[in-house]
Amino acid sequence: MLTQNIFNREKIRKKRDKIAKNINNYNFIHKIVAKELFSRIEPINVKLRDILIFGAHSKKLCNLLSNKNDVENIFLTDLSLELLKYDSEILSDKCHLLVADEEFLPFKENSLDLAVSNLTYHSVNDLKGALIQLNNVLKPNRPILFSIFSAGNIENIKKLSVNIESEIIGGAYIRIAPFVDIKTIGDLLQNTGFNQIVIDSDKIDIKYSSFKNAIQDIRNMGEGSILFAPTAQIRKDVYKKMEDDFLNKEQGNVTVKILYAIAWK
Repeated sequence: MLTQNIFNREKIRKKRDKIAKNINNYNFIHKIVAKELFSRIEPINVKLRDILIFGAHSKKLCNLLSNKNDVENIFLTDLSLELLKYDSEILSDKCHLLVADEEFLPFKENSLDLAVSNLTYHSVNDLKGALIQLNNVLKPNRPILFSIFSAGNIENIKKLSVNIESEIIGGAYIRIAPFVDIKTIGDLLQNTGFNQIVIDSDKIDIKYSSFKNAIQDIRNMGEGSILFAPTAQIRKDVYKKMEDDFLNKEQGNVTVKILYAIAWK
């Protein structure tokens, strides 16, 4: 599943371009995760001079890392140039903005001391290939660290969509991307040459006053429909039923599930 072209990377870029100007109002999850990633980097005992970060929804991690004494260069990358431009935080001089794709790395072999992804790997088609490339560009005895939306993420919204659409129109579109589980991530890291693998999980519980607000947050993070599979606009009667059940049966609750993985070359 992970090597198929499930995700439309051009659509992802365009969505990020579109939401970039208002990203500061919707990147709260990425900011929380940035702090979690930094807390996992702090105990690392090797010099981290040259660092790669995937994901420009928030520049917080770049600034946090720039305060470490041994850091010289941080390459903050994203598919979207527009997303790289916008953020309320003033960037450190050590942070360099670069348009790049996780699946096609523009770095030399053995050139980086750390590679980090802040919630971008869930929409990579060839995750195994991306990890192989990262193993090549990391220096020996250097780590990779990433966060990724995991199996069970926003599960109640997914179930509402599938169940209600099936009930009313007799079938359902795939509107939410599949997410990986902890075993898949562990196997991928092991099979791409990494060792000393440590994976842990976390969740963020969010309560919404309406279904509309929940969907707006997802869309304004650039996480709307990013699949190649065709979808149609949700019918009004379907949406109304989803809205009612979200508040009455789910009490407006959404759980964001995240895996954190660190491994060494």
